[in-house]
Amino acid sequence: MDPGAVPESLQNLTTMEQMLIARVAPVMSVMRLPEYSGGQWRFKGHVVCFPQDIPPVVSVLPRVSVDVLVLRSQQSANADAVREFRVRRQTVHNALLWLMEHSRYYWDITVSVENL
Repeated sequence: MDPGAVPESLQNLTTMEQMLIARVAPVMSVMRLPEYSGGQWRFKGHVVCFPQDIPPVVSVLPRVSVDVLVLRSQQSANADAVREFRVRRQTVHNALLWLMEHSRYYWDITVSVENL
């Protein structure tokens, strides 16, 4: 599956920025396997998707809060990991405007300047 070129407004979003503009928020445990196994990622538990109406609370983006818990061993803590939590307001705003114009899933959202 090739979704095509990624538009400039959606390129280089940090993980936190992606979470702020997402209309869907999956909940799962993600773990990194030990280095001797190649440092691969694994997911714990089951994930099931059901079609449903998205509640009105998700009609206002970006989200006010994002629940994230990241646990790292002291050995793996580094400066690059901190960049994952960077949020650039203008980048989030531009991404939402692009999505509202080009995605059928975002046409009805309201961009909250206060949340930005």
